[in-house]
Amino acid sequence: MRVLVVDDEEGVRYALARYLIARGHQAVAAASGEAAMQLARGETFDAVISDCEMPGMCGPELFEKLVAFDSGYADRVIFMSGNRDDSDPRGFIAQAQRPFMRKPFSLFDLDAMLAALAPGAPRWTAIG
Repeated sequence: MRVLVVDDEEGVRYALARYLIARGHQAVAAASGEAAMQLARGETFDAVISDCEMPGMCGPELFEKLVAFDSGYADRVIFMSGNRDDSDPRGFIAQAQRPFMRKPFSLFDLDAMLAALAPGAPRWTAIG
């Protein structure tokens, strides 16, 4: 599976990319929503794992732009967030019907969400 990891935190971004590569996936890392859109315009990804809260283009805005560019991304985005205050992204996540992981999250949960995106897999269900 070819996965785009989008997070403004360098440690999170590269740890996830390294983990995905170790699990047999191809991983590409982007530090911002803008960088992710540039990559998506030139390459196709089977999954996008995006932080919700980033400077500039946030995760929900990235999702909207990805879907406008290629409607297939509507079913290929997984969101994550470490935000614990009142700007909880769950309202958007529920509306977009996308999986969500609260940081720190279990790598087992990540693996399950990615497996649910594989062709022929049943539609995802909420974990946690």
